[in-house]
This record gives sequence, structure tokens and C-alpha cells, in this order.
Amino acid sequence: MSRRICVDLFNALIKLRPRWEAETLKVVLTGSAEHGPEWQRHIGNKEERYKLAVDAYLERCAAPTRRW
Repeated sequence: MSRRICVDLFNALIKLRPRWEAETLKVVLTGSAEHGPEWQRHIGNKEERYKLAVDAYLERCAAPTRRW
């Protein structure tokens, strides 16, 4: 998925569910000041990307595993 699609999807979801912006939905992108203002709130530094990766990993580990 491209970064443009991620930003557009985020914006569409927030229009449908504004509460998710503060509670659930996060997008962290790499980028620079050259990207427009629509992207700036999503551009994170290395520390933010690391924290998001750790949180996602911990969430995955906390999910119940399916036994076949």
C-alpha cells in the first residue's frame, strides 16, 4: 500500500468515525518537510516508529492463539 493510499484511507475512516482518531487509528510515515501539510501529522521520527512497532508486536502476542 502506498503512503498516499494510507493517508487517504486514514482521512476517509476518520470522516466516518471521528472518535477513532484519538482512540484507535494511527498512521506513522517516513517523510520530510517537502510533503504537504496533509502528511505532516503522520510523519514520525524513529522513536515513534519504534514505539508503534513494539505496541503492535505486544498486541499480537496478547491475542489468543488458535489451536487446530
